Amino acid sequence: MIKSFYNKNQIIALEFYFIDLIRIVNELNLLIKDQENNANVINVRNLVSKLINKDITLGLSQRTLLSYVSELIDYLKEKTKNLKIQKKTFQTLFDDGIKKECGKCHELKPWVEFSK
Repeated sequence: MIKSFYNKNQIIALEFYFIDLIRIVNELNLLIKDQENNANVINVRNLVSKLINKDITLGLSQRTLLSYVSELIDYLKEKTKNLKIQKKTFQTLFDDGIKKECGKCHELKPWVEFSK
């Protein structure tokens, strides 16, 4: 009985993993459609932040998910010859010279609160 319960837990975990994977590919597909008029550049960090906000993590940390999504994009580009996208992995942060967006918490803070 314990063995069958353990196997059911593995199946449930695997099911959640595949559901999250499908949701990631779906978000990526929506982003690609949105980016068709913007030189097909995908900001991977922004995509990962969006995935985390929607609780799509595959059970991974943010850093590992960033690497995973980046590799997924490379794989899709390689396997889908007509997929013409570029990826950038740096963040686009708000900065108007007076306030700046923190790269960790994404709050707008005065420039004097940053070290350099």
